[in-house]
Amino acid sequence: LSDIAKLYSGFGYSVIPIYGDTQPERAKVAAVSWKTYQIHRPSDEQLSEWFEDEKHGGLAIVTGRVSNLIVLDFDSGKLQYEFEKQFSDLLNTRIVTSASRGLSHYYYKIPVYINLATQHIDGADLLSNGCYVIAPPTVVQGKEYKIQRGGMPYQLTQSDAHRLKKFFNARQEAKSNSFPSILLSSEPKLSASINTEDNSIQPNKTQINSISPESLIHLYQHYAPQIGRNNSLFKVACHARDRHLNMIQVKETLKTVHAQQITHEPHTSETHAQRLQEADNTIKSAFSQPPKDIQSASSQLPNSIREAFLKKGLTCVARVLDGLFLNGFKSGDIVTKKIVTDTLQGQVGRHSILATFSARLDATIPVFETIFPPPRTPTHTSVAKDKNKKQQTKCFMFSQTKSDKISRGRIPTQFRIPDINVLCDILHVPFTRSDSLQPDDIQKAKIYRKAVHRELIKRRPGMYHRRWLAKRLGVSRRTSQRYDNDIVGIQRKPMYIYQSITWKNLHVIPLDESIGGRFLEDGNRKRYPGLRQIAARLLAQKKSVQYGYQDMNYYWYGDNLPLISVRWGINPKQKEADENYKKVEKYLIQRYWKNLRAKKHVQSVSKPHIPSPIKKQIEANEPISRMANESQEPTPYKPKSKRVYQKALSDSRAEYLATRLYQAVWDRATGEQSRLSQPNARRLVDEYGETLIRRALGVLKYRQNINNPAGFMVIWLRSTAKSIGV
Repeated sequence: LSDIAKLYSGFGYSVIPIYGDTQPERAKVAAVSWKTYQIHRPSDEQLSEWFEDEKHGGLAIVTGRVSNLIVLDFDSGKLQYEFEKQFSDLLNTRIVTSASRGLSHYYYKIPVYINLATQHIDGADLLSNGCYVIAPPTVVQGKEYKIQRGGMPYQLTQSDAHRLKKFFNARQEAKSNSFPSILLSSEPKLSASINTEDNSIQPNKTQINSISPESLIHLYQHYAPQIGRNNSLFKVACHARDRHLNMIQVKETLKTVHAQQITHEPHTSETHAQRLQEADNTIKSAFSQPPKDIQSASSQLPNSIREAFLKKGLTCVARVLDGLFLNGFKSGDIVTKKIVTDTLQGQVGRHSILATFSARLDATIPVFETIFPPPRTPTHTSVAKDKNKKQQTKCFMFSQTKSDKISRGRIPTQFRIPDINVLCDILHVPFTRSDSLQPDDIQKAKIYRKAVHRELIKRRPGMYHRRWLAKRLGVSRRTSQRYDNDIVGIQRKPMYIYQSITWKNLHVIPLDESIGGRFLEDGNRKRYPGLRQIAARLLAQKKSVQYGYQDMNYYWYGDNLPLISVRWGINPKQKEADENYKKVEKYLIQRYWKNLRAKKHVQSVSKPHIPSPIKKQIEANEPISRMANESQEPTPYKPKSKRVYQKALSDSRAEYLATRLYQAVWDRATGEQSRLSQPNARRLVDEYGETLIRRALGVLKYRQNINNPAGFMVIWLRSTAKSIGV
């Protein structure tokens, strides 16, 4: 076995051991964890260890991309005969006879550009990625796998692969057609029963795992304008496949809709028949893969869907859905407005419930899908009236019995509770966990938003930006701050980032104008304005000086602080900030000496004191002040030839920034005159420095109504550099 395994490995196959007859009850089970060998082939040393040292009783070949091999494994002699009759040209390949049934395994080599997925039908398997096939000379239950036809496997072409897919798909469709009562029902079962006496609907809380044809059409029409007709059809077909709808039902639902859908992009003219054929091929392609496991809906709304509804201003929808789930309803249940009103009485008001039934996720898709009830059963009297079409001159009286009378009122309109996975797809959010809410938390919109905010802080204490918290709840920053004050248990503390000041780095503090939000702090935690003269006076008094600014607040729930450093208001990222300060200082020192060497008298200048300008982080877009020491003479910029900027800048950081500037201007440009070339972008970075360029990129990002972004960047950089004396 060891020698044959190494021979197979020399052919390019990934070989793994199986137990074989050493453990008959697990004869065909892999003896090692073989997930790694679906990507990489084992070495000869591993093969020797498996078959010579550990004495495993059999071997198998991992199929798929790692071995460039697929295998057709037949378990039905009738189906094998049909294959040999239909594909006589594919029989000139390596064939192995199985030990159990004596049927054939057909080996085929698959090129890199062809993708054939694993498929299973009754009587045959197409083994590709994620599978393995037992290979000769393995013995299982006293019977040996034998080579029926030797040689190398036949290499499939694109046409051959298409024919094999068609062969398997035809068998799958034939199996679907044999169960029309189960698989071909176009309408899901209703989970509510109509009482004919009083036209009321009694809820039956049974979850529906499938999706209705109307929902498929809504999904297709939702995605078609965004990603195109074919991509939308493929995505919706995969969505239906994962919910175990069959291919024929999806074709009947979507083929005509796809053929009539208006394209929003330039497209070659097609006939109606061509579009139907296109839809047929696309749906077949989607169903060529096995269904994927979908996330099961939890007892409450996922946090991602809650946040999406709150951002859209649909707080009423989130409250109603959470209230229904808290009362035992599931996705897919059939309800009416009366059922929901009676269920949520005392929790959600009638106005919010009616607004929820009228709400839409976009222009076409409602939150609650409407299900139109079937028409009433005609009575004997109505049938007689319909048949009596001849105009009569006499009055005929038709007596009615008690059972013939129609109860008053209309049958109430039915609605389906939306599926959680469908909501995630339409809202473009992932399926996440659900924070547990109580029935009292949905009584009012304000209470509901507070509960969502409270559960976040409970689950994940940490630093949050006020703007992000407000946007998550769909409120203003001031309202979010009031929620923090109203919710009992939420604590917050401002965090600060400090930089130690000494005589060496005193120049980081501006001389005559303090930067907003920055301050000085001595050893007694007394604060002063962030000015250089005050810092020098404190240093002369031999006091420790910290130069800091306030960062985001730290939030937690309860009385105990989660971190010791929070007690003192020290930012948990202070160590990272200190490392950034060191990197910034080192970078600025190198840049200072680079500019100094450009002067003509660089040989006669002794090494001066090196200033360290203010910079919070080298990646941040912070406002700058008068950074240079006034006693230091600024280094003049000398224009360079245009040919210098045809090549990339020597500094990789500056070259990256020039690329960002070039791309940002091109994204906002409206014509040829408003664009910026790559050499000019390098020239601007070299002339004005990285700090000003980063500021300019931030201004360009948030400034609206810029017709000429290239000219705007040049004028803004020139005027800003002049105003700060750079």
